[in-house]
Amino acid sequence: MKFHDMVSSRTPFLFLLACMVFPFGVAVQNLVMALCAGILVVEIAQGKKAESWLQMWNTFRLPLISSWLFIGWGIVARLCNEKMPTRFPMESFGYWLWALLPFLYRMRYGTVKSHQWSKIGRYLVIVCISWGLLVLSQYLWRWRVVGVSLALDDGRPKGLFSHPLTLAYAAGLLWPLSVQWSLRFPKKASGWLLLLAIGGILVLTRSRTVQAVSLLVLLWNLFFLLRGSFRIGALCLILAGVGGVLSTNNLISHNIRAMWFGESVDRHSGYADDRLAFWRVHANMFIEHPIIGHGFGITEAYRMPYYEAIGLPDFIKPYPAHNLFLQVLVNEGLIGFSFFLVWIGWYLVACRKRIRSAFAQSVFLQTWVGFLLAGLTQNSFQDAGVRMCLTLFCVSIWVCIEEKEDLTDGSDPDLGGQSLP
Repeated sequence: MKFHDMVSSRTPFLFLLACMVFPFGVAVQNLVMALCAGILVVEIAQGKKAESWLQMWNTFRLPLISSWLFIGWGIVARLCNEKMPTRFPMESFGYWLWALLPFLYRMRYGTVKSHQWSKIGRYLVIVCISWGLLVLSQYLWRWRVVGVSLALDDGRPKGLFSHPLTLAYAAGLLWPLSVQWSLRFPKKASGWLLLLAIGGILVLTRSRTVQAVSLLVLLWNLFFLLRGSFRIGALCLILAGVGGVLSTNNLISHNIRAMWFGESVDRHSGYADDRLAFWRVHANMFIEHPIIGHGFGITEAYRMPYYEAIGLPDFIKPYPAHNLFLQVLVNEGLIGFSFFLVWIGWYLVACRKRIRSAFAQSVFLQTWVGFLLAGLTQNSFQDAGVRMCLTLFCVSIWVCIEEKEDLTDGSDPDLGGQSLP
């Protein structure tokens, strides 16, 4: 297919473009996503749309309202906080594409069909393999990107993100897909290649939380997707592998031993883990403004007095909450947190009831559960790089959701089955 034909066809070319910048840093992500949003707005204004405004409102009003109320309340809380500078919180712009892009993609393209997912899947596998090779090279040759130049690093890959954990949490969004793709369709090499690429990234980035959640996802799928001797053999193989990893010297066992024996990099506060200090500080911040919240744009200087209040005036890591739920409570209070819960709840219900494909439904739900579990120890939602990848994930859900009348026509499309590359 020629480039011009691809753009003008029903294939969601802009979705492919967004997938291709999945592994890039925030600057490139924002640039490309803003470009995609601009093109979609122009095309919709020209009448190139698959669904009407009324259809969109009837189907998607709850996530639309809750996401925009969430952003609006963060701005209101910031402007009401006398400790904050009296200026518009520019940090809120980072959330606008998160709220807008799923709506624009769905209105422009409607429901993406199985054969179109084949093209998207092919591009995604190529991107992730390239991503995995880049990460492997960073581990082997210890390089990273600094501005427009290369520099030596400590060997913990960052990809093209600003931090290894950002890379780990972004890659973790694709882990349930790679596991189910390979186990449901074992004869398709693309699934195993995707599993190898994403699995390698998760190992090399050394995020204990993401690795633990990924192991749970793997065990869950092995238990429920395999049958009989295959299930027993796979589980025994996994348990033997875990035992081998823990009993030998490698990246994962080194991380676990360092945490267990108090040699972890996460111990600078006198607490068993620095996250306990983060959580205590932010619990105190929440108690101070439980209803309204502190607003968008909390800086290190703003947090420092709260660390001083718990006896850490010279703490070298006065970081955010490292818990996405606690951070939302601090930023937006109980009011904004309720909007956030409504937004998440709608996605969980929609994935369960508005998507026919068992494969897609299972991947989406597991990705959500994995993301929320991993968010217990990290500000994954507040990390701009991870949130942009989450936005792409949300887009994929919106373009899989079908109208209620279509869900009762008796068919069962094999989304991601025989159509997978």
